[in-house]
Amino acid sequence: MPVNSRPPPPQACELVVHTPEQIELLRAAPAGAVFKILAQTRYRMNRLGFKGQAFDAAHAALGALPAVQSPVNLFHPPVFGG
Repeated sequence: MPVNSRPPPPQACELVVHTPEQIELLRAAPAGAVFKILAQTRYRMNRLGFKGQAFDAAHAALGALPAVQSPVNLFHPPVFGG
């Protein structure tokens, strides 16, 4: 690398977030870490994801983290057969 050049910007790691614990892990991310986030809403089978007001709170928390690239995208799992 030439003496006066800057290092390339960090590449964003893509993650699907569906639990509050994952948000806490992102809070502890090292300086300079960059994440592109898909926040999962709870849908149909009710297994993973945030529902209702919990989704709103998760979306706000993720958007406030310096390591999270903006905007935070919404993710709805595909619906098969119906």
